[in-house]
Amino acid sequence: MNCVTFSTLCSTWSRVSSPGDRCLTTYHRGRQSIARATPYYFRKFQRLGVWQELNDALGEKVRLKKGRKASPLAAIIDSQSVKTTLVGGQRGYDAGKSVKGRKRHIIVDTLGLLLAVVVHRADMDERRGAGFVLARLDKLRVNFPRLRVIFADAGYSGEFERKVKKTYRWLLEIIRRPLGVKMFVLLPKRWIVERTFA
Repeated sequence: MNCVTFSTLCSTWSRVSSPGDRCLTTYHRGRQSIARATPYYFRKFQRLGVWQELNDALGEKVRLKKGRKASPLAAIIDSQSVKTTLVGGQRGYDAGKSVKGRKRHIIVDTLGLLLAVVVHRADMDERRGAGFVLARLDKLRVNFPRLRVIFADAGYSGEFERKVKKTYRWLLEIIRRPLGVKMFVLLPKRWIVERTFA
């Protein structure tokens, strides 16, 4: 863990910890202590929005280090269906991919850094799932004031494009395959989100 990450984590810990909480380093003594403490702190950090705040802070630092502005101007949306077991929540069957499990909807910036994530049943329509992840991104709008364009594949085209423009005032730009091409083609911007999934 580099110095910037560790200092961000330490400042976050001091802000969310209660006077009775022991420091994270005290849990390194015994494996059972770690096993009991980890889920507790994970849920606490999730409830308080610490993971999102940490992700946003680190993403901003990476963007600045790469010579970009702190807030992205464009983003890319996509989903991926993954197999799951019966344990651990909802699941469904994605007939298009022949996968029984969950679908991960993500929005990334042009560097591939996560901006928003939603996980739901795999049988949910692309556009409906995208509505959930766009709503999550809208709640975080204050962190991304420059965001204007979201690139997507043809699965998000049609009425959904107008709905995004009307509801969120973002331009949903569809990246289409060249006409008549049947083999694999590297599409501009789309490979970024695929790299993040990988």
